[in-house]
Amino acid sequence: MKKIFKHKFIILIILILICIGGYFFYTKSKKTEDGVQYNFATVKKGSLIVSVSGTGQIESLDKMEITPQVSAKTKKVYVNEGENVKANQLLFELDSKDVEKEIKNIEEEIEDLKYSLSKSEKAQKEEQEDLKKQLDKSFEAGFNNVSNTFSALPDIITALEDMATKNSHSTTRTDLDYYYYLIDVYINKENRKFPKKDEIKTQFDSLKKMYEESRDIYLKTDRLSDKESLKTLFNQTYSFLKTISDFTRANRDNILLYKEAIVKESISSPISETTLETHLSNLNSFTNSLSEMRDKLLSNIETIENLETSIKKSEEDYEDDLRTQQKNIKQKEENLAELKEKLEDYYIYSPFNGIIIEISEKAKEGESVSQGTTLATLITNQKIAKISLNEIDAAKVKTNQKVNLTFDALPDLNLTGRVIKIDAAGTVSQGVVSYGVEIALDSYNEKIKPGMSVTADIIINSKKNVLLLPNNAIKSNKGINSVQILDGNNVRFQKIEVGLSNDTMTEIISGLKEGDRVILSTSQKTNQNNQAQRTQGFQMPGMGGQMRGFR
Repeated sequence: MKKIFKHKFIILIILILICIGGYFFYTKSKKTEDGVQYNFATVKKGSLIVSVSGTGQIESLDKMEITPQVSAKTKKVYVNEGENVKANQLLFELDSKDVEKEIKNIEEEIEDLKYSLSKSEKAQKEEQEDLKKQLDKSFEAGFNNVSNTFSALPDIITALEDMATKNSHSTTRTDLDYYYYLIDVYINKENRKFPKKDEIKTQFDSLKKMYEESRDIYLKTDRLSDKESLKTLFNQTYSFLKTISDFTRANRDNILLYKEAIVKESISSPISETTLETHLSNLNSFTNSLSEMRDKLLSNIETIENLETSIKKSEEDYEDDLRTQQKNIKQKEENLAELKEKLEDYYIYSPFNGIIIEISEKAKEGESVSQGTTLATLITNQKIAKISLNEIDAAKVKTNQKVNLTFDALPDLNLTGRVIKIDAAGTVSQGVVSYGVEIALDSYNEKIKPGMSVTADIIINSKKNVLLLPNNAIKSNKGINSVQILDGNNVRFQKIEVGLSNDTMTEIISGLKEGDRVILSTSQKTNQNNQAQRTQGFQMPGMGGQMRGFR
């Protein structure tokens, strides 16, 4: 029995340890899941409506004075006193030649700007093509120079290896090493370097290794390789040429100093004069040819760098110029749209059905009229919505703008209308300026009664099929608009250009495309179960309590 109990106890302990290990693994793994929670918004295409809202009441209108919104001469009268007129019937035409002239001028300016933009695009394309052709030729020239270099290098390396690793005399030093040693003894008497034996040989061994590495890169590259690979080849080859030309120059100069030393110190040279002169001639020739190769390749590298800089600068300058020209065109087009909208004010229509009971003397053809002058009086049996707007919203409203109407007493009824009149002068109440706006209803509905409360949403602008993004996804700093995009595990800012906006959405002109996801907001991701387990401790199933430790 004791053995059975002992075995059961051991099994229980093992199970407890497994559970504890699992618990700590679980809590640790859940911790790694905690972090920042990103909420995204997707760029979508849709319609954007910008409106201003005001409230007021329905009123019955017995008669209405027809007034112009602009000052001009009356060009033509299309109605007579006592005539029945229909809604939207043309009543008066004012002289609009000045506005039409402005419209024509701006249209010509837009055409000129677009032509200039087209020329800039063509010039930019030609410039880029020319620069890229020059760049291709420079890469071609660079590869040819590298190819010629590696054709000449084997003979140079072999000759240098003989001088740096062999001797033609009785001492144990190599020829180049002996020149260096003797100079140190006789020329550098006061500042001796005490060169180690085979120091020049060690330098050459390092040089040869660098040569083999450069040659391997050359053998793995051809003239059709990508530009980054070619630049790596050019830079590696240039670095090697600089090193080997420094090596040959230094040893050539050592021989010259050696010749000076043996004459000055009357030393009998163990190296024959023929060998010495051969070494000097070869090193002088190698130094000159290697320096020439190096300088040619350096010129190729610098030309490539300059051309790449020019290409980049050309693209940046063009982008800046393009943005400026597009901005100018957009501004002119907006001015044109405003003028064309203003042109509509020179044509005065009947707001609704009725009878013209009086035409003013000032409405005669050729007479000058000003904004607010009564041209005619219209009697009607019409209900209108009369609302009040603050001065900021009133400045955005124009006649004939569409209106959506809702009624407090009739929540299921939605009607449309259009602005027919805006007060020329505001009223001040408790320091707040407001303007009255009258709205004609597009359709009759018997449920609508005078005095009913009405809310009017006046559409001041709208666009269809544009890219849209929620306002709170857009960040603005010093006039620059941007959004945050999650790129892998990193958050980056993307500059954007915005257009029209309302209370909730903004039009995206550039910087994003349909379907792009941007960060809308962030929050700290938590796990309640995970936290509960961290605070409550570990509990074994069926144990009826928490285990704080073993007793």
